[in-house]
Amino acid sequence: MNRNLTIIILLLLAGLCAADSLNVRLVGHIDTPGSAEGVYVTSSFAYVADEVGGLRIIDVSTPSSPTEVGYFDTGDWAHGVYVSGSYAYVADGSNGLRIIDISTPASPSEIG
Repeated sequence: MNRNLTIIILLLLAGLCAADSLNVRLVGHIDTPGSAEGVYVTSSFAYVADEVGGLRIIDVSTPSSPTEVGYFDTGDWAHGVYVSGSYAYVADGSNGLRIIDISTPASPSEIG
């Protein structure tokens, strides 16, 4: 099984109604080095808990051309991520909770 997982961004063509799920199409994707386990999306960025790839920060402001702008090696397997303000909270296997300052997406740093 290929461990690389493609992050898929879907666009609903007929509005955002879940009942109309047959009208979706792929508009962009980006490969990550690990296996995407969790994602948190803001208006401009997708924060991906990427298992052995740590925290990946993807600029999704242009959905047809997502671009990785930064990453942080969490040291273990990143399983989940939640973002609040300038911080990403990453569930990182045996390392527990990692708190990453993401105020500068190209240069995230651990604060706790």
